[in-house]
Amino acid sequence: MKKLIIFTLLFFLSTTQMWAGWKIIIHQNDDGIQEVVTYYITKDGIKISSNSFDFIYHKAFKTVIIVNHKTRTFYLGTFDDYKSQLKDLYSIDAKRADEILPMSYLLRLNKLLEQNISDNQNDNKRITPSLKVENTNEDKRLADYTAKEYKVYLDTTLIERIWLSQDVHIKYDIADAFNFFRGDEASKLKESKTVNTQEYEQLSYRGFPLKIINLDSNGFEVFSSEVVLVQELELDEEETFSPPATYQSKTLVDIIMAKD
Repeated sequence: MKKLIIFTLLFFLSTTQMWAGWKIIIHQNDDGIQEVVTYYITKDGIKISSNSFDFIYHKAFKTVIIVNHKTRTFYLGTFDDYKSQLKDLYSIDAKRADEILPMSYLLRLNKLLEQNISDNQNDNKRITPSLKVENTNEDKRLADYTAKEYKVYLDTTLIERIWLSQDVHIKYDIADAFNFFRGDEASKLKESKTVNTQEYEQLSYRGFPLKIINLDSNGFEVFSSEVVLVQELELDEEETFSPPATYQSKTLVDIIMAKD
């Protein structure tokens, strides 16, 4: 069955033409670990690529591909197959899955909120903290686009600075792919929400995030990402959304759990 899925996908990709799309290059620093991440986006799919992994989500073919470059292996499956194997992965090692799978900035903030609240929780005085978003009305040039800065506070503690641009017009719901990779992230967020994040969620309507800095309760940077390139171009779907021909097919658990 797996061979049939792979053959069918590669057959359709081999007959596709060039598609208009976007290439986005992001510099990330996750608790001291620096990495360059590249997004390739067309109207039907997205590829999130780094030195270690590629994550490919294709709406038209309802297919997920995850490539582990260090072990030269890949997982390829339908949406239903991926959901099934994702449950197995989380039951085996949820921590490893959380470390490897793509994370949207909304879920990253939610985890930061939980950590801040846990660090500052007083058992004798349990008060629900408030999340506030401040428009600084300050602009910054990032990747040749103008972005407006917003500051996010948990009560009086600054926990995030985010720069959004209304000039980046990418007609694709990137969050949809991030949500899918983690098994309906939006629902998990709603269930585990520790504070009212509605105001923060509205930021997605104010522009595309070009830069994000997350801070802990002591004001130290724990994560940052900055877009350094947004480029419109034509993408070859066969080249962009296919696993490397020399790599070996494995299960999702094998791909994610493989040690470096």
